[in-house]
Amino acid sequence: MKFLIIWLVISVCLPIIIGVSLVLVIFYQNLMDALNSWERGSSTWINQTQKQILYNSLLSQQMMYEHSLNEMQIHLILMNKLVDKYNNKQIKVNQKSQFTVCSYRQLIFQQCSNNVYTQMSKSLLYVDLYFVRSVFKFNLLTPEQQEFILMVQNI
Repeated sequence: MKFLIIWLVISVCLPIIIGVSLVLVIFYQNLMDALNSWERGSSTWINQTQKQILYNSLLSQQMMYEHSLNEMQIHLILMNKLVDKYNNKQIKVNQKSQFTVCSYRQLIFQQCSNNVYTQMSKSLLYVDLYFVRSVFKFNLLTPEQQEFILMVQNI
């Protein structure tokens, strides 16, 4: 009787265990295939997206460089012609003229007089911009700037 019960348990359970194992193996294979396919698709999409971002940034930088180079070339040509006219004594100096002077720092913080901006909109040659060199003094900074410097220094 014991042999019959053991044989019945084995004959019923063994096919179930084998079937479940087979289903799990097939499910695992299909799952891994789907994950690998998703990974390949994601990698392809990420590569294409990054290539497009890189192309767009390089194209915009190239356009900016070309524009800057063209503008510099125009200024150099103008300056060369001005120097030639000055050397040939073709330029007359107007003693009543007032030079428009402003520092780069004042220009950035919009502290120049209004005529500076109107003159600059006409041409950069109308305005004399200069750098301000001064000694850094911590106590002249605003409290927020002092806190920021101390925070960065601590980090």
